[in-house]
Amino acid sequence: MKVLELGAAPGGWTRYLVSRKAKAFACDQREMDVPAGINFLCADIGSEAFRDWCSRHGPYNLLLSDMAPDLSGIRSRDMARAQVLVELACEIAGRELAEGGAMAVKLFEGEPVDAFRSWAASEFTKVRLAKPRASRSESSELYGVAQGKYA
Repeated sequence: MKVLELGAAPGGWTRYLVSRKAKAFACDQREMDVPAGINFLCADIGSEAFRDWCSRHGPYNLLLSDMAPDLSGIRSRDMARAQVLVELACEIAGRELAEGGAMAVKLFEGEPVDAFRSWAASEFTKVRLAKPRASRSESSELYGVAQGKYA
């Protein structure tokens, strides 16, 4: 399985991918300790360098996005920043995922959830939301999961 991981630092998902023997391509704008066997790019996901790197290695079977904005404490600003990251992940998935591919994207309750659901329903055969057991109960964090990308 070929996996594209967005927002890889500090590396929790990356280490999991290594343990599952996935062929993983990880990107973050922050440097991180990169496990052996991972192809890592330190760049902004909106950059031309990122786009070229993705194109060289894709298409991918799975896109994981664990990106989150730096929180300011101003809810409307934080939601807008989260929305931009979700939109970027969706754009990348639309461009880089293989037919039948899947994605999981970090969301925060509110507008990003609605936008993800709407977009994913037109691009994938199955869409659902999941709250990880490891997430604090008071956290608004959840994941949008989409499977079966249409051609």
